[in-house]
Amino acid sequence: MARVRRDGKSLTKTFETFEAAQAWALSLEGKIVGDEYQDRRKAQGTTLAQACDWMIANLNRRQGGGALSRRSGR
Repeated sequence: MARVRRDGKSLTKTFETFEAAQAWALSLEGKIVGDEYQDRRKAQGTTLAQACDWMIANLNRRQGGGALSRRSGR
């Protein structure tokens, strides 16, 4: 089993060999340090309705507002 902890983030995975675990850990540490890592805990707790609301708000902001609006009666 390999465990990687960086900046309060922790990931664990089980491997058949020590070498495979070490390669995974080194690769993951590189991604975390290189800002390529994305913490998925927040996304896992997000509902589809929340994601749609966020998308509408961000598209409106980018397009100067008024491009999308919420449908009534949802």
